Amino acid sequence: MSDENQAALVDPLDAFVQGDDQTPATAPIETTATESAPVEANEPKEDGVQKRMNKITADKHDERRKREASDKRADDLQKKLDELEAKKPTLTEPTLEQHGYDEEAFNQATVSFQVQEQVKAELATQKTQQSQLDQQAKQQQALDTFNERATALGKEDFATVAGAVPELPAGVADAIMGLDNGAEMAYYLGTHLDKADALASMTPMAAIMELGKISSQMSVKPEIKTSAAPDPIEPLGSGGSLGSKTDEEMSMTEFMAKHR
Repeated sequence: MSDENQAALVDPLDAFVQGDDQTPATAPIETTATESAPVEANEPKEDGVQKRMNKITADKHDERRKREASDKRADDLQKKLDELEAKKPTLTEPTLEQHGYDEEAFNQATVSFQVQEQVKAELATQKTQQSQLDQQAKQQQALDTFNERATALGKEDFATVAGAVPELPAGVADAIMGLDNGAEMAYYLGTHLDKADALASMTPMAAIMELGKISSQMSVKPEIKTSAAPDPIEPLGSGGSLGSKTDEEMSMTEFMAKHR
């Protein structure tokens, strides 16, 4: 498969989804009449496929580090929320009457209340943003896995075929990407547009249930038909037919042959 086809296999999938420093010596070096070829000329050059695989590997490691950092931020944020929740009873908006009409005490209580409300609002905002980042990271991970499986499928026309699938109900495309055979499913639907059109007209729940049926059918291995010819008869001398009979079922000749 050419580099261009290999790249096209992955990149257009959006159509379906939405060292140390060394100082040279100062002393002059005598050169001989015969000079060796530059080292880099003997070094093997990476082809386009290998460069792309290296980039995918590096991106996956970078994505994993980002997810780990994201998980740590989420844990820290939850810890702060738990600590804040543990400080109950929470403050209620103070009134002048509650503080015996002492304006200084009332003002201090009001400031404390406002600070607490600001902290709660900020933590709630951070938690929402973190949840969105986590969701985006999961979606990106699912997309990367789907792309890898699509590449492994080895279909040069994958992007074109899968891109022909009509827009599916909400959540159905994500469900396909989450299947172990999701890339095969996308290609199957692209070559069976009647089934894809039927899915597009269903409710999300009905479409996902139908996907499960199709996925199960695709996972079933075809039954291998055996020959209708009878099994060959084994000669008595081999002991094959005698071994399948009990002593009571054998004739005298068979019995003597077995126990001789």
